[in-house]
Amino acid sequence: MVPLQRTKLFDGRLKLWFEFQKVHYTFDEDKKQFRSFELDTNKPMKYFQESKGLETDEAIVEAKQDLGDNHMEMVIPQFMELFK
Repeated sequence: MVPLQRTKLFDGRLKLWFEFQKVHYTFDEDKKQFRSFELDTNKPMKYFQESKGLETDEAIVEAKQDLGDNHMEMVIPQFMELFK
């Protein structure tokens, strides 16, 4: 079991989410299920090449609330743990 987290978003909504095996799952109100972020791979490459990124502070805050910070954590085991 993993604990459910609740985060109040800047627009007043409540975000229900959890993290499992380093994957972030958010509750989708419309589909009534938890979903991980999915990139739309059906868009043409030109769409991504012409992207200007997030242009307002509000868009940045919203993206961080939806997706989290863009960081990776790597746990390096102690040498002896590799032999257990």
